[in-house]
Amino acid sequence: MRALVLQASPRKNGNTATLVERFLVGLTEEGARDVREFWLNDLDIRPCQGCFRCAGEPSCIIDDDMQQIYPEIVAADLVVFATPIYWWHMNAQMKLCIDRMTALLGEGDTLPALTGKHVVLVVTYNFEGCAKATKGMFSDFESWINVKLDVIEYCSREGHVSGCESKLKEAFDLGQRLAQEWTDVDEDNE
Repeated sequence: MRALVLQASPRKNGNTATLVERFLVGLTEEGARDVREFWLNDLDIRPCQGCFRCAGEPSCIIDDDMQQIYPEIVAADLVVFATPIYWWHMNAQMKLCIDRMTALLGEGDTLPALTGKHVVLVVTYNFEGCAKATKGMFSDFESWINVKLDVIEYCSREGHVSGCESKLKEAFDLGQRLAQEWTDVDEDNE
């Protein structure tokens, strides 16, 4: 299994990052070894210009750090989108990255780079209901792009997630389960 993690939080010890860390512990303990992680806040990713010069070929004319991410999205079996919610939606770092995925669109507005893959959305927020738009968008991906979706969410009004054993266990267990499912598929294909 090749996993790609797109970390959008600027806080490397925050709730979003902590949940991803626990998820990755479960994933790697169960055997996943090829995990690529990008901290979007540390990268130079410019906004999509809507020029559609990428139409028909999976590349973007903007020469920035997104060029490192494109091949990783294509090669990944599992893509983790991890974002805190700012003003009722994903933060700007994640939105920039997703907008730039326009370069990966195929014929008929399909997204072959994600089709058939497993997607995990890790989302944290301060008020119940704030993640509705982001979760809805990723839910739409299930039928539009044909992905398998799991969501880990946490309301940080309850304090830092490091003090919530049940949520840490949920993230760990999901990582373990997905790695085991992938191992089972690999064994079936041998």
